[in-house]
Amino acid sequence: MSNGDASSIRFCYIDIEGVSHQVTATAGDTLMSVAKNHLIRGIDGDCGGSCACGTCHVVLTQALQQRLPLHDEAEADLLAFIGYSPAQGHRLGCQITVTPDLEGSVITVGTID
Repeated sequence: MSNGDASSIRFCYIDIEGVSHQVTATAGDTLMSVAKNHLIRGIDGDCGGSCACGTCHVVLTQALQQRLPLHDEAEADLLAFIGYSPAQGHRLGCQITVTPDLEGSVITVGTID
């Protein structure tokens, strides 16, 4: 890892307005908490990370999806309810834990239609 601190992971958010934000996160945080801490527009996390609202919806590249753990049934059900599928890269930021696998990645904030 190029930043010298294994617990510090750097990646990029593309917010709801298309603006890029370089962030540094701590391993073990969630994508939702990192976005809220960095005031990323479009990530509200209204339910506090309990997989109940969908306001932390993100879109991942296929390559990144393959490096992360699969979604569970509750996450898939909520995504389906708001009109999206994990198979197309849609995930909930509250359900993704920051790990070194996110280093250098781009996370796009999703919308709720």
